[in-house]
Amino acid sequence: MAKHSYKFNPESLSYVKVKKNWFRIALRLFSYFLASVMLAIVYYLLFSPIYHNPEERKLLRQYRALDQHYDSLLIKYELVEDVIIGIQERDSGIYRSVFFSDPISPFGKDYNLSGDDRLDRLNSYSNKELVHTTYQQIDKLVELSNSNKQKFETIRQMLSDSSSNLTASIPAIQPVENSQRTRVGASVGMKIHPFYKMLRMHEGIDYTVPIGTEVYATGDGVITSVETAPRGEGTSITVDHGFGYTTKYAHLSKVLVRKGTKVRRGEIIALSGDSGASIWPHLHYEVRKNGKFHNPVNYFFGELSPEELEIIINLSSNTGQSLD
Repeated sequence: MAKHSYKFNPESLSYVKVKKNWFRIALRLFSYFLASVMLAIVYYLLFSPIYHNPEERKLLRQYRALDQHYDSLLIKYELVEDVIIGIQERDSGIYRSVFFSDPISPFGKDYNLSGDDRLDRLNSYSNKELVHTTYQQIDKLVELSNSNKQKFETIRQMLSDSSSNLTASIPAIQPVENSQRTRVGASVGMKIHPFYKMLRMHEGIDYTVPIGTEVYATGDGVITSVETAPRGEGTSITVDHGFGYTTKYAHLSKVLVRKGTKVRRGEIIALSGDSGASIWPHLHYEVRKNGKFHNPVNYFFGELSPEELEIIINLSSNTGQSLD
């Protein structure tokens, strides 16, 4: 038997049947439904970060693992980048000082990583920042690697296209025994003159070695000059190595070669001294390329590691006064 609702009518003092309002019933049901949905959303927002279903837990574990791997890869990338940049800087030094050539730019002139269309397509990804940064770093690393590969190939071609004597002729060692890397004085640059007490251009590097220390030819060549003077450079030797390279060894105490003598790298050509305008026993050593003096330190790559070369550079550059 169907149930009916009744409402008391005070005018007639009787109960009358209430007709059902389907619109109100529908509105009430909809409001209940809407409230249930809102409550469900609130519960989800509150508890979803804490409680995960099995699939979400699996994805979360994978994400954390990938995040750890990414951090590890980023550290390795930075280490590799440092190594490549170090190689690039040393290679650029070889280009300028040895081959008298401007180094190749690490990136092509038209290279524009920020304008790459591939990176624009990544903007639709939810983790676009991570992917975008990774692509940029990998592309930069690839460009640096290709650049250094091109540089070394160019060096190889220059060496193969030139005479086979080029490698042996380059003054690539130190002119005296300096295993402790401590016998270094002033290098190329503006230094205080020991007698005039004013800044003057110092065109070589000084080695603070005792009188009678053996002096070596730093590359294959021919003795073109043997001079002796009471002042200035005192007793000195000039070697022509060909290919535009010449070296000078000054303030010597004894010369062991003659003008026109052919010498090889590492051959003893003189003994150091204190002749000429010198305030202390030492060897003054110069390197010139096509008549222009270069810092000899840049040519010691033939026998020094990067760490040892850095020691020599620091010692020579921090000396403010020359010895001649």
